[in-house]
Amino acid sequence: MKAVICGAGISGLSAAAFLTRRGWQVVVVEQSTGPRPQGYMIDFFGPGWRAADGLGIIPRLRELGYEVQSVEYVDRRGVSRASLPLAKFARVAGGQLISVLRPDLELAIRDVLPPERTFATAIT
Repeated sequence: MKAVICGAGISGLSAAAFLTRRGWQVVVVEQSTGPRPQGYMIDFFGPGWRAADGLGIIPRLRELGYEVQSVEYVDRRGVSRASLPLAKFARVAGGQLISVLRPDLELAIRDVLPPERTFATAIT
């Protein structure tokens, strides 16, 4: 089977990784010249953890991840209104919690794509 995936973002790369693991030939089409260096922090737990585990990237995310102590909820003046210690949340999640930056997530997914993966800038 063959597939063309439009977009080398998190979803496109994840789809490419899942499909290539199942024997598909995949071409990922992306107009950007390379991975995006900017991004936000993502917390993986629940369904996100299961998806990352299915991709086989949990060990890599552990290497790239950050130990976030707590999450603070602030009002528009910057005054803390509530906080959540992530150690407690991690216990509730059975230890399945990782905080990682988006570019590092993209790197981890690209790492599991096979060496013969194909990227293109246009469909020809």
